[in-house]
Amino acid sequence: MLFLLTILVIATAVVSIAVLLKNRKTLSPDNQKQLENPVYRSLFEPDEAEIRAFKLEEKAKIEAEMRQKKQRNLAEKAEKVSVFLKIWQDAPNRQNTFELLYIASQSESGEIYAEIAAEVLKFWKEGKLVCFSADNLAEILESHFWLISSEQRTSGVKFGLYQELADLRRKSSKTK
Repeated sequence: MLFLLTILVIATAVVSIAVLLKNRKTLSPDNQKQLENPVYRSLFEPDEAEIRAFKLEEKAKIEAEMRQKKQRNLAEKAEKVSVFLKIWQDAPNRQNTFELLYIASQSESGEIYAEIAAEVLKFWKEGKLVCFSADNLAEILESHFWLISSEQRTSGVKFGLYQELADLRRKSSKTK
């Protein structure tokens, strides 16, 4: 009987040691992270999706403000061209013509420049701008056209202006 009791004590000791060694392996530093208490966020703290949505909303607001600012800036430039066009129509001289074409080229609109160029050409054809020869006016219109940003130099604006310039150059070559 003593023999069975000894075997039972030894078996119990071996099983206890095995269980302790197994628990020691599961408590290694890598696995201790699993046993740490989870970190809970507060009730009103936003989660990652809410933070991402907030950032996107802020970015959209900033972009909308920039677009509005740009539109106001373009409207101001168009108004400036309109005001100076009225001044120029009252006194169409060489200096005012240069100034008008420069302001129109800085308006960031190819259509506005095309309208101003057409107005200048109309005045020249009516004989109200005698200070320019046909070739000289063509060079001035073309050089100011290249001051417009490349996005605004659309093919339609370019085509219309180049047709008028070709017309002017033909008139210039006929008079020579």
